[in-house]
Amino acid sequence: MNGMLSYHRIVLLAALVLTGITGCPREPAAWISRQGHYEIEVETATKLVAATHNGHQNVTGVADHGNKVTVETDVRAGGADKADAQAALDAVVVTAERKGDEIQVSWDWKTPKKPAWRARVNYDIELPPAFNVRLHTHNGDVEVSGLTGDGVLTSHNGEITAKTSGARLEATTHNGSISVTTSATEVDLNTHNGRISARLEADGDVEGEICSHNGGIGVTLADSVAAKLDCSTSNGRIHCDSQLDEALIKKNSLTGSLRGGKKTLHIKTSNGSIKIE
Repeated sequence: MNGMLSYHRIVLLAALVLTGITGCPREPAAWISRQGHYEIEVETATKLVAATHNGHQNVTGVADHGNKVTVETDVRAGGADKADAQAALDAVVVTAERKGDEIQVSWDWKTPKKPAWRARVNYDIELPPAFNVRLHTHNGDVEVSGLTGDGVLTSHNGEITAKTSGARLEATTHNGSISVTTSATEVDLNTHNGRISARLEADGDVEGEICSHNGGIGVTLADSVAAKLDCSTSNGRIHCDSQLDEALIKKNSLTGSLRGGKKTLHIKTSNGSIKIE
């Protein structure tokens, strides 16, 4: 019996050691924050490229914003204690600058990152509506509104919300929902785990893909939209309120032409239902 208990103690100790080596990092004991403000003259820039490792991005197109991009940052840094957290905060450097035709916003550690250090950096950005934007975050939400330019939006773990009127919109998240209202003629919306809600308002043909691996899809099509619809689900139902020409309806698939559309819009989910209205 004692031998069995000793064995279990050894196994438990080994598991705890292994967890300490390979498990998720502990949350810092102390956090400190600071805010920042940046203004960059647009000059010849037409694109925004912004990236953060942990944090949200909120980008708004403002018609009367003038010839500048403004960036508000909220930086939170954590450490083993307040002094360590302050050292982590001092080591976080935010860069907001113009390079050629791009306004670039990012952050990094100016000194080697200590094991206990963590940082969360949020951006709130205002810019001329016609800018094309490319936004990326590893852990956080992405929200875009008021843009007439194209958008490429990526979050590894977070929700994506967008209201745009540019020609192209791409939104990808590995874990999170996607909700968009757009007049883009080319759309590419993908989530591995989450629901997609899309209102498409283009004037004419729409092409691209709306895909969720695990989650339902709801698509609202304005009266001005035309497309060849190609819809499928592995586990779920498909419901379509729109009148389609040459409709072919099967148990888990639906194809047909909407208002004489010549370009194909693929709508697919592995696990979930699809509703088109």
